[in-house]
Amino acid sequence: MEIRELDATHRADAVALWHRTEITRQWNPPEEDFDRAVRGPSSVVPGGFEGSRLVASAMVGHDGHRGWVYYLAVEPDRRSAGIGRALMQAAEDWVRAAGIPKIQLMVRSANGAALGFYGALGLRPRTPRCCRAGSGRPETSAPAQATVAPSPRTQSSAVTTVAWRGKTFSRSTRWTSGSASAQPSDRTVSS
Repeated sequence: MEIRELDATHRADAVALWHRTEITRQWNPPEEDFDRAVRGPSSVVPGGFEGSRLVASAMVGHDGHRGWVYYLAVEPDRRSAGIGRALMQAAEDWVRAAGIPKIQLMVRSANGAALGFYGALGLRPRTPRCCRAGSGRPETSAPAQATVAPSPRTQSSAVTTVAWRGKTFSRSTRWTSGSASAQPSDRTVSS
């Protein structure tokens, strides 16, 4: 599989993938989200290709302080093949290369498959402390949000080819439980 940046010519394929994987919502037009992301200077839509077939995609961007991952989708017939893991790693690499210290993602609490996927990546929900501005007291009306922390990983490895803005990177990654490389910086899941 090759991961490369999508452009406007990939819009129909990406949006069709998002519809097939049921991650779209009628009140949030994915075509508009895709267009903004591919035009934006602080966002990208990476896609995973097997030959010419788009089998996975995500939307990644940042606000200068936090990176965000949206629309992570893998074709149902290609799940459990490491594609989602490779795409998430590419998203983290893109955010890190932009000099952004944190990465977050949002998952609807009813999306058990996504929560399971992120859990398998070593992320686990953790409730942050929220305080009402200036009061020091817990904010009772704060939105539901869970910060995830890496859990120990067993040894695994992957080779990923990533192309961003005309540059291609090929990387072999090896994780060992408890190693520093298995401890990425701040990752958050909001629901």
